[in-house]
Amino acid sequence: MYHGLITKKVDTQIKWANIRKEPNGTVGNFYSKLKKKKGSSKAIVAASAKMLRIIYWVLKEHRPYQS
Repeated sequence: MYHGLITKKVDTQIKWANIRKEPNGTVGNFYSKLKKKKGSSKAIVAASAKMLRIIYWVLKEHRPYQS
C-alpha cells in the first residue's frame, strides 16, 4: 500500500505528540532505538509514519488503541 511521500509540512506538535505522551510506548521505543542509529530527524519522521499506520488500522478495524 503506497500513499505518497512524507512531507515536511506536518505540524511539529503532531510529530512529537505520541512520543512525549508515551515515551515507553510502541512509537516512543521505536523512536528511541532509531534515533541512536539514524539521528533525531530521520527517527521522528519514521516514528510519525509508524504512528500514522497505527491510527489507520485502529480506525479501519474499529478497535481501541493499545500501547
